[in-house]
Amino acid sequence: MDYTIKITRKMVKRFLKRYTVWIILSGLVGGGIGLFVGNRTQNVTYTSSSTFVQSDNNYAIISSYQKFVLTGKFKSLMKAKIDKSFWQGNAKRYNYSIGVVPRGENSPFFSMTVQATNKKYTKYLTGVATKVFEKNIRKYLSNANTSLVTSPGRGVRVNNSGQIMKLGLVGFIIGVIITFIVACFSFIRFGHVTDDQYLADVYQIKLLGTLDSE
Repeated sequence: MDYTIKITRKMVKRFLKRYTVWIILSGLVGGGIGLFVGNRTQNVTYTSSSTFVQSDNNYAIISSYQKFVLTGKFKSLMKAKIDKSFWQGNAKRYNYSIGVVPRGENSPFFSMTVQATNKKYTKYLTGVATKVFEKNIRKYLSNANTSLVTSPGRGVRVNNSGQIMKLGLVGFIIGVIITFIVACFSFIRFGHVTDDQYLADVYQIKLLGTLDSE
């Protein structure tokens, strides 16, 4: 005969009293594992930038500068410089990204930003990119009118704490959910009769009395 268990306030109270600590601890363990995995898997990257100014009112051309640094020609010029430098033996010498970022919608200033996995290499790449850009941009855009404002700065570590915290939160949630499911199954199917109110609280079976085993 099937028997339907009705969830009552007493049942919930008994469950929380017995399993809350275990659920929270499991969540903390899962969160710790998520943070550990995040720290291990998130690549440490650095960014460096130099600042230019568009010396006339043609701010719209700045978007063309971004397209230029993504062209095969610009990349080949960068590669030629890198392969003749101290970093030519670095296995990750081509693992970098570069971009041109406007400082504002109507601002004449823009930044050339490079991101890579080595602090010193990031600054070096920014310096190379800055020189390649200055030397070649007018060959491809005749109306380019730029001036260097600030030289490449030192590599600054990119903050990945947001991604790591997300992994920690996911680990916490997974730990809580798994432990909650196991606790519910254990509570209903394998719960021990710990006191004379257990059957009434869990199975809604009316207590008729108690029998001393002695």
